[in-house]
Amino acid sequence: MALLIATVGTSLLTNRDEPGRQTRPWTEWRFGIQLPDEGEAARFLGDAAPELASAETHTLHKLPMLEGDRLTLLHSDTAEGAWCARALAAHYRTRGHEVGERRIAGIGYKAGPFAEQGLSGLISAAFGEIRRASKSGEAVTLCATGGFKAETAIMSLVGLLTGTRVVYIHELFRDMIEIPSLPIGWNLEFVERNAHFFEWIEAEPRGAIEASNRLRSCEPGLAALVEEADDGCAYLSAAGELLYQAYRDRAELGAPAVWPRDSDRTPDEKNAVSRTEHHRPDGWERFVERITRLGCVEFVRFDGQGDGSARSSRIVERDPALGVLRVVYVSGEHALPLIVETTARSAAELQLVESYVRRAMG
Repeated sequence: MALLIATVGTSLLTNRDEPGRQTRPWTEWRFGIQLPDEGEAARFLGDAAPELASAETHTLHKLPMLEGDRLTLLHSDTAEGAWCARALAAHYRTRGHEVGERRIAGIGYKAGPFAEQGLSGLISAAFGEIRRASKSGEAVTLCATGGFKAETAIMSLVGLLTGTRVVYIHELFRDMIEIPSLPIGWNLEFVERNAHFFEWIEAEPRGAIEASNRLRSCEPGLAALVEEADDGCAYLSAAGELLYQAYRDRAELGAPAVWPRDSDRTPDEKNAVSRTEHHRPDGWERFVERITRLGCVEFVRFDGQGDGSARSSRIVERDPALGVLRVVYVSGEHALPLIVETTARSAAELQLVESYVRRAMG
């Protein structure tokens, strides 16, 4: 099982339909007028191609969502964002997924609340969801396609600080991309030295004067991470919230997952895929070779129960306890279902391998 955390925008409402494709009943809708009936959204999403319906369905289709995966939708503090989140949640619930919806206060059309409250709220919500999922052994993917551009940037930073996979797809892209991760650790000693202040200001709203007085006895750099809001209180800025949540994450969960141990087998010993030609897709040998060269891969073999009629390369199933991925490699008119056995023994470890396999699919 995995948790997918998606920021939600308004593309379900505002995307323009391609000629000859499923038309959304509210095609003439514009900001400022009454929102469409949510029953229309359910009917539209049930019939529409996911890659065209919205930014969120496009991303989740490309991942894809597997049986048992959960979804959390982080939506804006607007009527339009809430409408889109409710429609998407209802759609994925009918497909058997557990879906949560979270409104992020301040994320909206006013710059002040967006910067002072919204981005910090988004950071706190994302870290909280990641923390809970990681404690229960679930792999996490941040889907940063929907919503405001600033949300995409913030989700990418959250991914970097937590080692969480981040994906994005533009409406004109055929394929999803992964935001590259950085193989480095983060020095959080500054937060640790000033943990008493971070904990104090996060506990409850603090008056700006009280916070200013307290900052006088703290390290000089700390003041740059605190902002005064319109309500007369001081809060951590978005940058301060990022650092503090990363510190909490490291304290509760430890360092991000590292690559699983290497197998003792050579690449040739790992490759159990028959060399006999059976209408194989072009490039399959190069794909299998790339996978077997990955140190933590134990074995790659043909999946007799796999979908030989698949239309696109994808991960079909994952088993973190056994470190197994079932994948389908597709090129042209042909598909090759495979089972990839690895040394991974946790959801976080297997997610690292999965990211490599997706890139190898090309």
